[in-house]
Amino acid sequence: MNWKKKFTYSLYVMIMAALMQCFIMGAERMCLPVLFPEISRDMGLSSVQLGTIWALDPFAGIFVSLFAGLIVDRFGIKLTLTIVCLMSGILGALRGFSSNFITLAVIMFTFGIFIAMLPTVLQKAVAVWYPGKRFALAFSITNVGGSTGMMLGAMTSATLLSPALGSWRNVVIAFGILPVVLGLLWMITGRAPKKVEPTITTQDISFRQLASHVLRIKEVWIIGLVALGVMGTTTALSGYIPIYMEGIGWSSAGSGLIVTIISATGAVGGIPIVLLSNRLGSRTKIVIPSVIISALGTVLFPYAHGPLLWAVIVISGIARGGILPLITAMVVEMDGIGVKYAGTALGLITTFIMIGGALTPPLGTSLTVFNPAYPFVLWGMICALSAIGFFFIKEKRETSILIR
Repeated sequence: MNWKKKFTYSLYVMIMAALMQCFIMGAERMCLPVLFPEISRDMGLSSVQLGTIWALDPFAGIFVSLFAGLIVDRFGIKLTLTIVCLMSGILGALRGFSSNFITLAVIMFTFGIFIAMLPTVLQKAVAVWYPGKRFALAFSITNVGGSTGMMLGAMTSATLLSPALGSWRNVVIAFGILPVVLGLLWMITGRAPKKVEPTITTQDISFRQLASHVLRIKEVWIIGLVALGVMGTTTALSGYIPIYMEGIGWSSAGSGLIVTIISATGAVGGIPIVLLSNRLGSRTKIVIPSVIISALGTVLFPYAHGPLLWAVIVISGIARGGILPLITAMVVEMDGIGVKYAGTALGLITTFIMIGGALTPPLGTSLTVFNPAYPFVLWGMICALSAIGFFFIKEKRETSILIR
């Protein structure tokens, strides 16, 4: 493959990764929270039950995320990503056929198994086609697709698609079609680079060897614990904000607008934050302030009003947008990981993220019996405390040189 064809196909990989982020991680998932008020009326569900349903998605990831990394490292990107896309679409559509809390909960858990695999597999794909210092920026660009999908789901699901299609059930069924199409397209067109360095190949390494190598690196565990708190609060916020805003008198369109702006600012903020990190030659100098700003924005959210509320949403949204790309880059750039073990390491990180996403929503929403604003305070404190972990990670000198 000459450089021109390789560049063209690597661009295609980035576009496909962005589309998968958009329609699977974004629209197919985020269509649900803004539909919660309608689902609650349809099934008679409480806010705690809704919070539990939302948490089952990441809860499923606890059991599969590490295995997703092992599987993609062992069997390759094409096969793994095809199956994940197809099953995400089919199971996402099946949510529309649920009849009560139990059936929706079971489908959400099963759906979450494959959704949880997607970030790890996509991160591995981007790392293979955009190695070295290009990875963080390429990954942040694909994240724009995810944020765009979140905006699409939040803006259209309750206010446009549900009235047009007749119910929330038809909305989730419609959003399940696109992942199936993407899976079939990737099955036909997906491939790995023709010239892959021997050090990147892990197909001759057993699952046990892959896991044993990664699990011995303590920095991976530290970043995992940080990701648990930081990304767990992000998951909790996305599910609770529509319920909270409508509870204090906002319309579905207004609460959807807030979720949309949060997603938009995250998409916009991720790229310049990564570029600044590259320029400074450090991840921690940027990611620590980003986490602190995100935490403050979470705590202030229910107490800010008018222009101050929108300022909190925009500033904390921008800061939040750069956190995941920087955390992911820190793992891939780590000594002993690189592209070779990226899938397994990122699978472990995703496991921690899913644990956080499963624990923080019900933990926070349980405080609504005292005050609807208390979940934001708790989630903000969890996010701030998570930043402490970065002080136990020493950036390597060679990593800084690589970033520059």
